[in-house]
Amino acid sequence: MEKLFKKSISRSLDAKGRLMLPPEYREGLANGSEQGTCWITCSNGRLVAKLPQDWDAFVETLNGIRNPTRQIIQYRAKVIGSAEELAPDSQGRIRIPQHLIQAAGLGKDVMLLGMYDKFEIWDLETFNNIDTDDVSQDLVDRGVNPIPKCQRQVFTACCVLIDHTDDLLIQRPGIDCHPLPLVPEDLRHVGQIVFLLRILVFQLI
Repeated sequence: MEKLFKKSISRSLDAKGRLMLPPEYREGLANGSEQGTCWITCSNGRLVAKLPQDWDAFVETLNGIRNPTRQIIQYRAKVIGSAEELAPDSQGRIRIPQHLIQAAGLGKDVMLLGMYDKFEIWDLETFNNIDTDDVSQDLVDRGVNPIPKCQRQVFTACCVLIDHTDDLLIQRPGIDCHPLPLVPEDLRHVGQIVFLLRILVFQLI
């Protein structure tokens, strides 16, 4: 996967629906396709911009579905039928058609999200109000394991130790927690231990 769009930044649409792309995005479009363009469509409440070759592959996949359900037919018609190929002007702006602005519910302020091989455009208020529930189990159900099992165990152990640094509790499965008495000369090491544990936790997440 090419890492053409990595930056995320807030922007404002002007009265004509024009959006100034960051220099990195314009460079990504130029390097990602001969035309220097992107295809933009609305999907699930936000705009998605794909390079021409990726868009062609996406359309071919949708059109290749045999015996599509009514929902797929409607989705295909909406997503493919409303798509537009856009190119930055001399000032690096793309003009988003009004029907796509309305479909995605975009206000004046938007959020540009780099997704490596594509980028997304969200209404800023909608994006800021996203409820980031824990999706770990959903990812695992789809074959994506965000944190390997061994790392999750270490992460849990670190959190237990950090939460009980006053008396350094030791917790083992099936065994009650008992505090370890600390002699005064050992207290100076507690801060160092907690500091190292916090570094490990942040590396795991």
